[in-house]
Amino acid sequence: AQYHRAAHALRSRKLDKLYEACRY
Repeated sequence: AQYHRAAHALRSRKLDKLYEACRY
């Protein structure tokens, strides 16, 4: 989920963290 993190980080770092937690 590297590309996902980069895309989310650019838009919202908070959402990126939430998505990572959901994925795991």
